[in-house]
Amino acid sequence: GTTRTIYESYLGHEHNFDCIFDVGANVGQTSKLLIEQFPEATIYAFEPIGDNYSRLSQLGAKFPTVKTFNCALGAKEGVVSMSVNLPPLSQLFSLTPGVNDVRLDPALKQTIQVTTVDCICGKYAVGPISLLKTDTEGYDLEVLKGAEQMLRKGLVTFVLSEIGLSDCARRHTPLEEQKSFLSRYGFRLCGLYDLEYSSGGRFDYANALFMSNVSS
Repeated sequence: GTTRTIYESYLGHEHNFDCIFDVGANVGQTSKLLIEQFPEATIYAFEPIGDNYSRLSQLGAKFPTVKTFNCALGAKEGVVSMSVNLPPLSQLFSLTPGVNDVRLDPALKQTIQVTTVDCICGKYAVGPISLLKTDTEGYDLEVLKGAEQMLRKGLVTFVLSEIGLSDCARRHTPLEEQKSFLSRYGFRLCGLYDLEYSSGGRFDYANALFMSNVSS
């Protein structure tokens, strides 16, 4: 997840946000921070896991600027099956193949609806996205692939994603892969925030902020 540091420092002082996507919203931890920092912004919050979404929807009921969706975002629309072998309200659920796999007990599977950023923007007439935040346990590139129309048109200003440095750690999208993809659409890396280290002292993962050079 993200902490308030990124929103209060770089983003909070220099930018006015009208539209924010919180992808992988869990129970609304980040959405709450966004409400505090950007009270005028409309926040679109996406969470596919039923128990988590029940909590998230309470936030949407309390704040009219928060629009909640019980679905995942990915590269294309469809339906997938996810292992849910984690404690209730966990932040570690992932659509990345192999991350949550168990010896497949049907009772530990949940059917997940998947749509895309571009489909949501078309269906709900969403204008430019000020901030596209993704925290999807390694599925972040799939989310971005589903936003290619918005990226290509320069309709996304910032992307904030949880990334890792290890190419073999499937739970975190490798930083270089994310940089390479976003560079095609004129994005540059602004900074790394909320750095976490392994027990051995090696860099594990962080939140990477990218800014578009071509946003309208």
